Amino acid sequence: MNPRASLLKEILTERRSVRRFAPEPVPEELIREVLDAGRLAPSPTNSQPWYFLVLSGADTSRAARIMARRTQGVSVPGFQAIAADAVRILEEAPHVITVWNAGRLSRRLRKLKGLIGPSYYRGYERAERDGIACAVENMWLMAQALGLGMVWIMTDASMARRFRAEFKMEATIAALCPIGLPAPDEPPERTGRKPLEDIARFLDPDR
Repeated sequence: MNPRASLLKEILTERRSVRRFAPEPVPEELIREVLDAGRLAPSPTNSQPWYFLVLSGADTSRAARIMARRTQGVSVPGFQAIAADAVRILEEAPHVITVWNAGRLSRRLRKLKGLIGPSYYRGYERAERDGIACAVENMWLMAQALGLGMVWIMTDASMARRFRAEFKMEATIAALCPIGLPAPDEPPERTGRKPLEDIARFLDPDR
């Protein structure tokens, strides 16, 4: 394996979800490097549907309050625990990269929806979401390479409406990515992965 591939594999192997952060802020130039990695992600027809809004200080608490409101009245114990931890992470992280779907491709194709059909149109909407997932992964890998920690917190339709109103965005919230220096007590190991043999095989064309 050549040196570039070895370095990439090392970063891929070390990347993990960091849920506890040191309180000190991250230098802006490092955050910009992370955002720029997201900018370079692939997207359908190069539509680049993402927009990144970085929250710091009191604004991260605003995001935490939206998450906390979503958990009120939910009686599923497992969900309550996960959501409560998400609120804590948002409150403690020095920064949160909010990732938004501006829907540039699907908006462009909306006038053709009747011609291409709703099923094909929904495929473009899914492709935009897939592109945004690629952008998040790019940022996550760059954060790992820079010695930073990051985690992806999901949102739902209810939170999406509240985030849009709270931050006055003409887009749909797609991901919350708390980012910062990992706390000293944060476990350095990632959770295990299945062996490659359990999840992949080569199809023999001669069979």
